[in-house]
Amino acid sequence: MTDNDARLEELESKVTFQEDTIQKLNEVAIEQDARIHGLKTSLRLLVENLRDRATGREIEPEDEPPPHY
Repeated sequence: MTDNDARLEELESKVTFQEDTIQKLNEVAIEQDARIHGLKTSLRLLVENLRDRATGREIEPEDEPPPHY
């Protein structure tokens, strides 16, 4: 194996590793985006609920907990 072949093989190995790392980072970013979206939705609902309670608006019957709670 010549020096050029060894260098080429090393570069190919590094590119493969980098592609794998980029793919894993992309998956993490997608998961975090979904989680952030869910947290934003939960926060918005919580804020709306608190505003409703602060203004004294009645809670809708479907929002009330069942009697056994």
